[in-house]
Amino acid sequence: MAKILSKKLPTIAVLLLLGIALLIGFFLINKEGFLGSKKKEINLPLEVRYTNIQDDQITISWLTQKPTKGIVYYGESSPPEIALTDSRDQQSGKTEERQTHYVNLKNLNPQKNYYFKIGDGEEKSISTGPKLTKIKEAKTISGKILNPDKSPAKGTIVYLSSANINSLSALTDNNGRFTIFINQARVKDLTEYASFDVDASILKFEAQNGDKKTSAVILTKNAFPAIPDLILDHQNYDFREENKAEQMPSSPSKSSLNSSIITIDNPTTDGEKINSQQPNFLGQGPPNKVITIQIQSPEPYSTSTTVDESGNWSLIPPFKLTPGEHSIQVTYLNELGKEETINRNFLVLAAGESELPAITSSPSAELVPSPSPILKSSPNSVARISIPATDEGVPITGISWPTTVFSLTGILLIVLAILA
Repeated sequence: MAKILSKKLPTIAVLLLLGIALLIGFFLINKEGFLGSKKKEINLPLEVRYTNIQDDQITISWLTQKPTKGIVYYGESSPPEIALTDSRDQQSGKTEERQTHYVNLKNLNPQKNYYFKIGDGEEKSISTGPKLTKIKEAKTISGKILNPDKSPAKGTIVYLSSANINSLSALTDNNGRFTIFINQARVKDLTEYASFDVDASILKFEAQNGDKKTSAVILTKNAFPAIPDLILDHQNYDFREENKAEQMPSSPSKSSLNSSIITIDNPTTDGEKINSQQPNFLGQGPPNKVITIQIQSPEPYSTSTTVDESGNWSLIPPFKLTPGEHSIQVTYLNELGKEETINRNFLVLAAGESELPAITSSPSAELVPSPSPILKSSPNSVARISIPATDEGVPITGISWPTTVFSLTGILLIVLAILA
């Protein structure tokens, strides 16, 4: 009897160990699968919006519960194969994780249907509008978004909507400022530019940065050239019945340009056409005066500089501006310590569109190259843009090494049990 028990005990122990090993393996696999599903759920795109729809561009924006990398795949055929990262990543040359995502699809064709998907999400489609005659006069509305502590809310998405228009949007720069070209607004079906009743049209602005948001409604006549400052997490604003001059003492009027101690000399006039995608912005002011310059574009850029000893200032953007409408804003403190802003709209022409002379940097100036996507070819497809991997957005359904280890252990234990 003792001899039989001595032979069976090792077998029972081995089988017990095998069962424990299998249970641990199943636990680890299910745990990884659960975590992967949870991670995917956190990174799902929320509140997806399509704005700035023109004949050659579309802006796609969305939110995520946690900071993650933003990427959109798009193309004229399915599945979409061209990858594009967040507009801010393209400008900075590095990929960052955010809760607020903003991707501009550019150089599209008029009246074309485009397939797209956000990360590994569901594939959808959207169409561009027809090509319309360009409106000569640029009309902009600007403003400033602040955090609850009154600090500038950079990277905030600002949406503009009205009863008869397809929504527009813009990103705030490092100083919380934004500019929207309202003359680019189209009607809902994109077939023509929208018109506004100067006195009665109601504009709605929505500002969103992660889980912080606010909104405001204002009459068109009170919205130019800038709306009052908006504070995130503040109750929704209603400026329809209030005197705009009382609401925004810190927001300067364009009339201050005539008496300004700072000037913008290039571009010289509002709406000027510039035959360079990296123009040299020029101006004058008191020597050693610190000024803040914002270039309001689909990807806004902001920096500070100092007027030199000769009373001149200049700025060359470190990246190429896209053809189309832009504006430059110069902000400074006047003699009373009050913030003032001057603004100039301009139009960047596409290459070969005009023979106008371009004011650019001198040969000795050093330009910072803009980040360029790396193209790689694939069989039976168009060129693709190679971008950093978005591991944060890909669900992990399990890992293989625990299964392999425990399976081999189980086989070994079974063999030992048989031999025992």
